[in-house]
Amino acid sequence: MFARADGTLGADGHGYHADFDARGATLMVRDPRDDQQSVTLTLRLADWGRGNARTTVGAARISRSAVDIARYEHSGITEQYQLTATGFEQSFVLSQCPPGGGDLVLGITAEGPELHAPPRTARQQAIEFCVGDSPAFRYGEAVAFSRGSTERIPVATHYDGNGRIELVVSAQFLEQASYPVIIDPAVGPTHLVSGSGFNDLNPDVAYDPSADTFMVVWQREFSTNDRRIRVQRYRRDGSMISGIGPLTGAGFATWPTVGYVSGGGFSGFYVVWSHTTGLRGQLLNSSGTGLFSGVHQLTTVPPGTRDLRPAVSFRGGEMLVAWDRTPNGSATPQAIMIRRCTLSGSPMPNVFWGNEHTVETTTTGYVQRVRMSRNHILAGAPLTWLCWERFFTNPAPGDFDVRTAYVAVSAANMSFGQAPAGMPGGSAIGVDERRPDVAATVHPTTPQTLFVWQDEFDIEAHRFNIFGPVGSPFSIRDTSSWDTSPAVGAGSTEFSVGYISAPALNSTAQDVYAARVLLNGTVLAPHSPITTLSGPLQRSLRASSVVSGGGNQPNGVMFGWLVDSDSVGVINDIRARFYEPVTSFVSPFGTACSGPGGTLPTITADGIPYPGNAAFAIELSNAPGGSLAALLISNTLTTVSIPGAPGCTLYVDFPLLLAVPTITTAGGAANVSVPIPAGAPPGALLGFQWGVFTPGYNAFGWIASDDLDISWQQ
Repeated sequence: MFARADGTLGADGHGYHADFDARGATLMVRDPRDDQQSVTLTLRLADWGRGNARTTVGAARISRSAVDIARYEHSGITEQYQLTATGFEQSFVLSQCPPGGGDLVLGITAEGPELHAPPRTARQQAIEFCVGDSPAFRYGEAVAFSRGSTERIPVATHYDGNGRIELVVSAQFLEQASYPVIIDPAVGPTHLVSGSGFNDLNPDVAYDPSADTFMVVWQREFSTNDRRIRVQRYRRDGSMISGIGPLTGAGFATWPTVGYVSGGGFSGFYVVWSHTTGLRGQLLNSSGTGLFSGVHQLTTVPPGTRDLRPAVSFRGGEMLVAWDRTPNGSATPQAIMIRRCTLSGSPMPNVFWGNEHTVETTTTGYVQRVRMSRNHILAGAPLTWLCWERFFTNPAPGDFDVRTAYVAVSAANMSFGQAPAGMPGGSAIGVDERRPDVAATVHPTTPQTLFVWQDEFDIEAHRFNIFGPVGSPFSIRDTSSWDTSPAVGAGSTEFSVGYISAPALNSTAQDVYAARVLLNGTVLAPHSPITTLSGPLQRSLRASSVVSGGGNQPNGVMFGWLVDSDSVGVINDIRARFYEPVTSFVSPFGTACSGPGGTLPTITADGIPYPGNAAFAIELSNAPGGSLAALLISNTLTTVSIPGAPGCTLYVDFPLLLAVPTITTAGGAANVSVPIPAGAPPGALLGFQWGVFTPGYNAFGWIASDDLDISWQQ
């Protein structure tokens, strides 16, 4: 964020620019239809109040609080915007309970010359403002909370279709809350992986730990006989990275899948797809600047035979590829196949592949949708668990089951640690168990594996280790809703399970949700929204795994999925969003008091405060140079004036958990490391504030910064 001479503020992030002036907050992003153009959205608090008693809000002076916060001071309510990499957190702070009765309504005008947001339902989790049919901005997912409390209360979001947003906070929460209260919606660009007049299908997503980036791949249909593979990279924060778009040219390329591979001087994403001649693959370097190999022909089939729906698993430069094969003359796939490949050579690696092996074959019914964890990480032979879907013709009218096997594949041979068998809990006669997925944690000898599948309209799961099933199958989601198409990703210490969910009486209102699953099978945060559009069909969900060996990472995955842009599914777009099962909230609060020479000590976070981040630190800036400073840390909060220090407020309460002394630099800066243990429990809350020793400046001899509150939620 930067200040201008006219008193306005500006800010730049990944893919957007923001201006803050008397009109309100104006966000500018690239036009999703034309990268050379931009579109704008201006937000302004218009009125607020309880029941029918509304206070109209006029122009307010804009001020800068801390390094990256723009603030508007209105009568009775403060509106502020905290910058993030991909947008900003808009928040409203109430210092006391608003007068009157009934729910609190905040009326916000939303203006964009070319934007529209078609109404969907009376209750909206998020609003997407579109240019034509392409989403450009996302607003909503608001919560309300009392400062000092870790409980977040959902805030209803309404849109009238004509430029007015209303955030509605329940009267019950207002009456029971302790103040100050913060109302916090998010606003920023919508990250649409693909949006066009073409039909986009079959997304997949993978993670590159060396560059801390994700890649989404998908299939685009230009015509019936022209289907191509496209790819796009993303940062962890969800912002797009330029470079590499089309992967294949005109032809017939379908069913892409992607994983991370490294070894022998190369590192990157390896994409495998189906072609009329068999499976093909290509390595893309981690920088995203181009291809790192030629096209590799991984399987070769005669005309009429089809190798489809590949899955990949990697360890260093080794790769396992599994797929289903449809023989010439058959309408359905009859075999699950697998082979081991090795990437070798630099700078342009070659692929050396072993023999093809048949995992399971059938002459009645069919087999399809094979899945492997993206990492076969056991020392020694590349062992991995597989799962797939099998349709049995008997008993009539037929039955879908989930099958699984444990295989070791060498260049010449394949052996079974467990021969193909029905999944315990996923192979009941007369019950359709479908669309399985699997992920595994990183461990050289004892990785933990989680299988998930759709059981009728519920989501089920089963834990495995290298010896087989652990415990009993358990439910991720078992309600009257229609829950389908699960996808699972592994983090460092747990799993994230996504699924598509729709009300039983409205199966077209499909939304994407996720659950957090611990290694012991405990299901937490069982119905966390990933995207809740409540209107277009959403399907074909896939998940990455963050499975690098390092433990100093947020534990989350990126989901990719397909959205029908109309009611009959003629045109589809691809979406992606990063999901962290344990998320952190960084909430700046209060104001600093000035010191000698007009210095204004400011507190900021250095890094993302997630459990397990040993490099997290708290920074001080704009303080007197060469002075003693102390970082105060407490798990209880307060707001009291400091005697003998006019204008100074204490925001962290005694007894303190910690007080860390340091000396500021000549420029008035300081940095204190605050490593966060991996086991920091959800619901934890810490307050941070700097005190700076200024003898003789005031009676107390100290000045204080503003406050930073940090909490973790599921």
